[in-house]
Amino acid sequence: MIEQKISVIVPFFNSELTLYKCLKSIFQSDYKNFEVIAVSDGSNDKSDYIAKKFPCKFIRLKRNFGSGFTRNQGAKVAKSKILVFI
Repeated sequence: MIEQKISVIVPFFNSELTLYKCLKSIFQSDYKNFEVIAVSDGSNDKSDYIAKKFPCKFIRLKRNFGSGFTRNQGAKVAKSKILVFI
């Protein structure tokens, strides 16, 4: 069975209390054929610093645009046709 590559998009805003656990769980998955795109929706806490500790693509928006816009920014750089939003 060939695993299809997926793009996991993680939009976040001021999520320093939960982001580390979220990204850690993704990278501990048994499924390995994926890319992770972390999109900061203008966070002003330590979330950006946490996201940069992981081997993912990182996008930082200059201000808070909302979850829909933030998800779409991640989708624009995704390499896969299969998108998963966390």
